[in-house]
Amino acid sequence: MERLAPRGTLPVCVIGAGVSGLATAKYLHQAGIPFDCIDERDSVGGIWAYTERPGITCAWRTLNSNSPRGTYAYHDFPMPDHYADFPSGAEVCDYLNAYVDHFGFRDHIELGRRVERVEPRPDGTWDVTLDGGEARRYAAVVAANGHHHEPRYPDYAGDFTGEALHSQDYRHRERFLGKRVMVVGLGNSGSQIAVDVSHAAEHTLLSVRRGAWILPHLIRGKPYNRWLSPPPWWVYRFTPTRLLNTMVSLYVRLLLGPPDRYGLPKPDHRFGETIPTICEGIHDRIANGRLMVKPAVARIEDQRVTFADGTEEVVDAIIYCTGYHTTFPFLDRRIFAADENWIRLYKRAFLPDYPTLCFVGAFQAIGPSFVPVFEAQARLVVAYLSGEYALPSQEEMERDIARDLAMIERTFVRSPRNNYQVDTTVIIHDLEVELKRGRRRAARRRGGARPVPVVADEPEPADPLPAARSR
Repeated sequence: MERLAPRGTLPVCVIGAGVSGLATAKYLHQAGIPFDCIDERDSVGGIWAYTERPGITCAWRTLNSNSPRGTYAYHDFPMPDHYADFPSGAEVCDYLNAYVDHFGFRDHIELGRRVERVEPRPDGTWDVTLDGGEARRYAAVVAANGHHHEPRYPDYAGDFTGEALHSQDYRHRERFLGKRVMVVGLGNSGSQIAVDVSHAAEHTLLSVRRGAWILPHLIRGKPYNRWLSPPPWWVYRFTPTRLLNTMVSLYVRLLLGPPDRYGLPKPDHRFGETIPTICEGIHDRIANGRLMVKPAVARIEDQRVTFADGTEEVVDAIIYCTGYHTTFPFLDRRIFAADENWIRLYKRAFLPDYPTLCFVGAFQAIGPSFVPVFEAQARLVVAYLSGEYALPSQEEMERDIARDLAMIERTFVRSPRNNYQVDTTVIIHDLEVELKRGRRRAARRRGGARPVPVVADEPEPADPLPAARSR
């Protein structure tokens, strides 16, 4: 392929070598744009790269993907047929490594390095500081570091005197062998960890603040997405959201029965107004007495937990599955912050004030897989960096962001967990349409000339930059 980036250009910095970062890296590699993909983990795969290091989010040993095999894959590199219908964490990690080697960009990935600071320069380029103080200069930065970094805890967490951890540090159930354990939260992590730990603990409680729509991996012998695939984008466009969600809620009740079975609280929202919980085996563990559902925690004294219904339990350990704050710790808050998980970005990818600071994967999606959204965002970002796509005016971007945030408030349950929500089919269609529009904008602006990459020729620096780094 012809190189779009001329010799001497500064590279692009991709932060994160997980699913979204690898999609971005592949498109940069195919476009001939020089780049470094940097990740603090010791291996490729993001959260699928298992590690015992505390404070690094990863899939625990027994976790399987909640996305069926055919959906959790890049469009041009299918998962092997011999993988499980819901692949194990090890299989997903092997698949991601195979993706890197198949497209041949492993030499661009630097592992075991942490990005400490990302700072803009007046000329639109970026100073990036790594752990150990190494300074580099990049033409653009793509933040693909995910949003599972800074754990969110309930207010009462500090009152417990027993063993406590966040789901971020959950690795294997053997740690809780013979203990009385309480899991807090009915999201994907909370439900799955409760099921997993109940196979080892003496007694397992699941504290639930609000109800959820729960889907098993298999419905009548088929993966759940065979019954509940998201509708095409135009259904969302032409059907009132409340009516659509009401119809789907009735359908799910007919398919699976009442969502408040086995003592689980009834959801206070329609299906589609927040991400459903996907968990295999939770109803079985409740039915056979290995998992007991409890209401929200009212207070904790030492190791005694009092619940909202007045009942009490003494527990040895608490696992908080209470989500994360979306953070970009390498950025000054004056540049960008996602307080309460509000993502004020154009197409969830571009910061109007700093267009060469791009984002891929800064969202939570309703649908069987995030991967197609990662790819659509990565295509858009790389098209911009290659000069094939042009952004609209800053005013247009700001108006679009305001419409996006208003849509979230209208559509989803008010909660930090939902403030960065998207429907997969809607955003993929939106990104595809935007790519076409931006290509037309770019063609008009260059008047038929060859695309000029956004990455700029590296000028002679007025003050010497640090010595070239070793790879």
